[in-house]
Order: sequence, then C-alpha cells, then structure tokens
Amino acid sequence: MKATAKKNGVKVIAGEYYDGFWSVPGSSSYVAIMVEDAGGEYLVKNSAPSTIQMNKEAFAELFKNAQYWRKLTPMNWKAQSLRKEDVEAEFAVFPVHLKGILYCDVNKTSYFEQALLHPDLELQDLITELSGGEGKNFYRLIPVD
Repeated sequence: MKATAKKNGVKVIAGEYYDGFWSVPGSSSYVAIMVEDAGGEYLVKNSAPSTIQMNKEAFAELFKNAQYWRKLTPMNWKAQSLRKEDVEAEFAVFPVHLKGILYCDVNKTSYFEQALLHPDLELQDLITELSGGEGKNFYRLIPVD
C-alpha cells in the first residue's frame, strides 16, 4: 500500500527501553515503511527488517535529530504534554527539533487486534499526526513544549 502523502521531511524515531537497551525497529521494518509511506523520514539507517538493540548513547544520538518519537506501550501514560527539559534529563541530549510523541497505549486501543489487519488505519493516523492533525484510530499526540 502506498500513501498519497507528500514527503514532508518530518524526522521520526521509534523505540522502547527494556533492561538497559533500546529496542528500535530497523529501517526495513513495518514501522519504518509506514513512517516513510506517511511522508516522514525514519531516522534509523540500516538494512534490518526487524528490531535492533541499541544502548542509550546510540539511541540518544539519533533521538537528538527527531521531530517525533513513536511510542507504542502497554503503560498508561497520562501526560498531556512534556517539557524539553524533562526529555533532556532522561536522554542527556537536548532534542532541539522534538515537537511531540506519537503515543499509542495498546491497553486502551485495539492496536494489536486491528493495525495489522487494517494498516490503512495506522497509516491514516500517521499521515494526520505528521501533518499536524490529531489521529483517530491508535495514536494521540503528546506535544513537547
């Protein structure tokens, strides 16, 4: 499936922290392809079709250039917004360009039940979010001020 979204140059990173390492989708992964199809630029540049492991420093090096962070988690994150200073304290870098977190709480959405069956719904969310709108299916934008 190809999106009709124009390339918007929005830089996106995805990943979750577990047991001392970041699990990050590779550049040939489903996530990377969806970001690219939505008009964004996925920041991980390798040929891995699946998840790769990174230490905190390697992730931070990519993260500092991101405008959006795709965060898929079973944790209930109630934040309505984050401050750049809080993000800097966590990653030891100042994400100058970070505008927001594309957040999906898999306990409150039907992501695992629906996203693979209806990738068009996820793509619709990503196109909308990366263009400054609000997704309706799986994601909500948490702005970074």
